[in-house]
Amino acid sequence: LSDAEWLIMNLIWERQPLMAQEIIAELKEPCGWTPATIRTMLHRLINGVVRCCCVYPIRQDPPL
Repeated sequence: LSDAEWLIMNLIWERQPLMAQEIIAELKEPCGWTPATIRTMLHRLINGVVRCCCVYPIRQDPPL
């Protein structure tokens, strides 16, 4: 992951659940990114890391 993607992932991990608009509002000013830039990074993450970690979490207990 790039530094920018790590920043987004850390925000998601610390404050989940978050909507895209909340992520954009949180990062737009301090990072100087446009909403389109943040959406693009979110899109890339959703197709990779977020899908693996958030949509399909690893089970801690064996299935019954």
